Order: sequence, then structure tokens, then C-alpha cells
Amino acid sequence: MTHGTTPQKSESRAVRESFRHLFASTLLRFQPFRGGTVALMDELQLLVDLRACLPERTRDGLRITRIGTSGVLRLLEAVPGSPWRGLSPHKLARMLGSFGVHPHVIRFNHGVNGVRRGYIYDEMRGAFLTRLPPCDNPGLMRGPSI
Repeated sequence: MTHGTTPQKSESRAVRESFRHLFASTLLRFQPFRGGTVALMDELQLLVDLRACLPERTRDGLRITRIGTSGVLRLLEAVPGSPWRGLSPHKLARMLGSFGVHPHVIRFNHGVNGVRRGYIYDEMRGAFLTRLPPCDNPGLMRGPSI
């Protein structure tokens, strides 16, 4: 680890590089994918960054089962050097939709405005498992508790 980087940041960078190395030559053989290989690489990069920043548990230690779209966008924007600043909820939904992850109307326990659009964690986990290379150190790939 270099000076000034967190274990999470360096692990995310290492996963990105190993991912690019493993799949770059394979991706070039595929037919264009919704805008070409560049769009596919952006969507795969989104999955890598999501896996790196999404927490598994709340501060109380409870397993997270759903997260609002605004929460996902805030976590992505907080990634150091984030290319996701200004990403709209619609574009996020389109990018994740290509991996079978879709927003749902979800009831949260937050009073009057407790119904929002968001994502089911198990759908995201499924995309991580089927579309990304395995993480060498899964403990470092989890964001802060929320």
C-alpha cells in the first residue's frame, strides 16, 4: 500500500487493474454492447466501484437488505476520484439494468415519506458474483457502515 491511500482505495484500484487485465481482450471480441465496448467497460466499472463502497451492515450490525437510489448515488460520489459525480438516477438504473439490477419501489421505516425507489442488495450481490472477478480480500471491499 502506498502512503496516503486507504486499504479500501488500494484494494479497489488493484481489483480494477486485475479486472481490466482479465477481461480487456475478451471484451474486444464481443459484438458492440449498447453503445460499444466503452459503454460496457463503464458499466463494469460501476459494478467494481459499487462493490467497493456499498456497506454490508448498518452501524448497529444488522444486514442491509435494501438501499435508496439517493444513498447509492451519494456513496458513489464519495469514492475518491469518482467518475460518477453528476450521475442521474435514470442513468444509474440503465447502467445497472444491463446486469439485471433494477430499481424497485421500496418501503423504508422513515415516517411519512417512507416509500422510495431503491435497490435490493441481493440483486447487486448477484451481479457482483456473476460479472466481476472474485475479490482477494472481501473484508476490505466493504464500505463504511450506514
